[in-house]
Amino acid sequence: MTAELALRLVWSPPADRVTHSFDFEKALQRDDELGYVPRASVTVEYPPYDAVFATNSAGLRGPEQGVERAAGRRRIVVLGDSFAWGHGVSAGLAFPEVIDAALPLADVINLGVPGYDLSKSRRFYERVGRAYQPDLVIVAICQNDFQVSDSADRPATTTTANPAEATNDTQAAPTSRGVKQWLRAHSRLYQLMQQTINTNKSLARFSVRIGLKEELAGFEMLDDNLRPALIDAP
Repeated sequence: MTAELALRLVWSPPADRVTHSFDFEKALQRDDELGYVPRASVTVEYPPYDAVFATNSAGLRGPEQGVERAAGRRRIVVLGDSFAWGHGVSAGLAFPEVIDAALPLADVINLGVPGYDLSKSRRFYERVGRAYQPDLVIVAICQNDFQVSDSADRPATTTTANPAEATNDTQAAPTSRGVKQWLRAHSRLYQLMQQTINTNKSLARFSVRIGLKEELAGFEMLDDNLRPALIDAP
């Protein structure tokens, strides 16, 4: 208690960086196989960054892309998580869009989805991307993808919409998340600990091994705000 009070006098967390002020429920929708997929034809806003972009009818960032390509054009598909998706940047600034602008004879299709690991990206490609018959597929990989995707055929995480159907393990998870959310909102010690862990790779890996940190892909998934929108909502 003394340490908590002392820390409150001398340290504050970076300005609301703990919450991303991103409407996950508006941008993403639940999916039985992948857990969630991008929502089609919506406008996504990131108020802290003054960033706005829209998704097309396939739920992807960027302009409409028909399955049939125009004669003489190449196609590139980009797979990845929030870094490919373009977390916090406006239309035209996600790196797949920058590549698209630099290649006048190619169409770059962004299949990045926040929080996806390599396994989910592959299955999303098989469902959506393969139909575009790309000439080249770029896979954007982050360090945590190697930690999480130990198998390309790893089954998708199962989510339960009805709490009555949950097992003892899934019933315990919301309680644990609730405690973490409370600490994240109210405890300076917890906020400082999380900031230290998230900026130190060795500490992050150690925290995963001892159970302090979940082994998840995509840096937004470090924030529990994503989970209620995708798991607990009907």
